[in-house]
Amino acid sequence: MAETVAALSPRERTIVEARFLAEQPSTLDEREQIRQIEQRALQRIKTKISEALAHRGAALASSS
Repeated sequence: MAETVAALSPRERTIVEARFLAEQPSTLDEREQIRQIEQRALQRIKTKISEALAHRGAALASSS
């Protein structure tokens, strides 16, 4: 998980941390900007996990 979070940009990491660990932003514009960045960050996390699983599966298949 640490590798996955490390793949995020500093801004994405800050936004994800703010989303899950801090108070909610006060304006609609702030909330929308955070939502958009959060979506991009979560997509990057999903992609990294999928790549890691595919790599692990390929390694297992080749060792059989």
